[in-house]
Amino acid sequence: MSRLMALACAPVASVALFGALGIVYAKLGVFASWASMGVPATAACALMLALSRPWRAPARLVCAVDAVGAPRCLRERFDAKCLALYVGAGLVVTTWFTALSLSSPEGFTQSFDSMHHLGMIRTFAETGCWSSLDVATYAPEVRATTMPIAGWSFYPAAWHVTAALSASALGAPVAVAANATNFLFAGLVYPAGAFALLRCVLHDNPRALLCGAMAALAFAAFPWQMVNWGPLYPNLAAFALMPSVICFFMAIFAEGVARGERVAAAGLFAAGVVALALAQPNAVFTAAVFLVPYCVQLARRVPRLLGEGRDTRRSRNLASLVAVACIVAIWCALFSLPFLHEVVWHVWPAYASPQTALGNLLLLSYRETLPQVLLGVLVLAGAAQAWRDRRYTWILCAYVLMGGIYVVTLATDGLAKQLLAGFWYTDAARLGSSLAFYAVPLASLGLARAAHAAASARVVSAAGGRAPAAAACACVLAFAVVSFCPLGEGPVRTAFGDLAHSTRVAYDPTADNILSPEERAFAQEAAAITQGDLVLNMPDDGSEYVYALCGMNTYYRYNGPYGKSDETPESRLIREQLRDMATESDVWDAVDAVGATYLLLLDQGDPKLERSRHLFTFEWEQWQGVSAINDDALGFEPVLAEGDMRLYRIKRD
Repeated sequence: MSRLMALACAPVASVALFGALGIVYAKLGVFASWASMGVPATAACALMLALSRPWRAPARLVCAVDAVGAPRCLRERFDAKCLALYVGAGLVVTTWFTALSLSSPEGFTQSFDSMHHLGMIRTFAETGCWSSLDVATYAPEVRATTMPIAGWSFYPAAWHVTAALSASALGAPVAVAANATNFLFAGLVYPAGAFALLRCVLHDNPRALLCGAMAALAFAAFPWQMVNWGPLYPNLAAFALMPSVICFFMAIFAEGVARGERVAAAGLFAAGVVALALAQPNAVFTAAVFLVPYCVQLARRVPRLLGEGRDTRRSRNLASLVAVACIVAIWCALFSLPFLHEVVWHVWPAYASPQTALGNLLLLSYRETLPQVLLGVLVLAGAAQAWRDRRYTWILCAYVLMGGIYVVTLATDGLAKQLLAGFWYTDAARLGSSLAFYAVPLASLGLARAAHAAASARVVSAAGGRAPAAAACACVLAFAVVSFCPLGEGPVRTAFGDLAHSTRVAYDPTADNILSPEERAFAQEAAAITQGDLVLNMPDDGSEYVYALCGMNTYYRYNGPYGKSDETPESRLIREQLRDMATESDVWDAVDAVGATYLLLLDQGDPKLERSRHLFTFEWEQWQGVSAINDDALGFEPVLAEGDMRLYRIKRD
């Protein structure tokens, strides 16, 4: 590869390498840390660099098709400036969003997903087991005795590995490591990858390539919504890597490249698929849908390769139909795989009419994001150009295809919805982010047309000199001001400003939330008392976050689901009958079996948590055995008390 494109796509190789090392180390019993992961990885990459001697033979891979008529030195200089523009814009906009949305580096959203993401960072950093094939927020050596419900045989953990690297190297708190990792993927990895992709698909349109630096970051649905909704941190990382992986695939079939270069591109693509699978597998399907029209277009080349006499319109159409049939067959086969059953049959119910869903699509108002009218107009303008210009028609087809999946997901329920959108859990937020990614090339084309129109205006043309260039720059600057305007409150709001404001509210560590600042301080003090002893708890009172934030060895680190077949008998007894521990020997045996010595209650005396906040997963009936315990309960000695917060020592009278 050229050094410039290698730099832009490097995070894909890094993520694949770190993910593979984490799995291998876990199998070999090697403790994973920033040193054991970073040193051999860096040494291996340095060795490959030395052996490849890229300065002797400039490679053409990915950059195989260059702008017509431009000398190579000028193209390389232009590409270098473009990459710097993309990365610079990414750093500036991400810093701007971070400043608007985070009041503290340790801010985090108190949601169901957060307890898992933050807990995994701490588990990785403390246990040294960074494998995606055996994931749980408990140390491997105690899972058999202290895990109330089973973990995952596989969970995409590339984002968590990246965050654990910083937590391991710097001792950063898990919330700081999480926010820094999001900044890394949104501000550096994604802009660089977006440059690589747009360099491939818009290689002969330098204006659109330049405008892509702003267009790639202007959509509220991606990357910004992913730190708020869910939060979908793994999907953020996967979608940030996805543009580079698409580039690798396109390089396999680029015209004018040698067979060895195609083989190299295929190897890079395989590594990219591994990286996406370890980050979030649905990104593989997002990339696949994006490439479906491209593959159909490639199929139309086949008759030409078979000979001049076979290159007819009928044979090209037949090749396209065969390609579509193969794609549909592969899709249905993947949909039927047993290990994907739970994913593809996960249901998010429809909540909009077809007309509303189509309106949301046109206005770019995806799940819980405000309309982006100006950006939507630019996407339509780019779509009109792609319709007229056959070089870009396949991009428009990809956008229409994903748009159809999005509308079906929002407006319908049933087999068709599961078949089309099941690989994304039928989640409109993930599909909206996919649509935003698909729309970037179209928005780039539309913004380039608007800038060209501004530069070609009669008044500007009459001025001559640098006036046209200044007018084009002013047009792009005006677009940036409108897109990134921080209006998040009041009668006039922007999508970017509203999202930054809602994120700031959700991430505010001083807010009276599920885990209030007072409860967090109490838990920190309790953790100093309990040390590494196992602490029983009722997770819905806020203690689900205590392990990740304070390091307390809590028993329940998830809100659920409980009461199913994968829950241990000891956990069921503790949840339902812990208050009877002093009189029921089987309950005491359960407590003794898990090795618990303390009980933490952050909302003691509030059995239904009516005075406090809790997640949608809370079912009071499941926790009556814990919520009923008070200072007079036999077998529980108060060790620390403040308001309605208690730490009890468990003892048998």
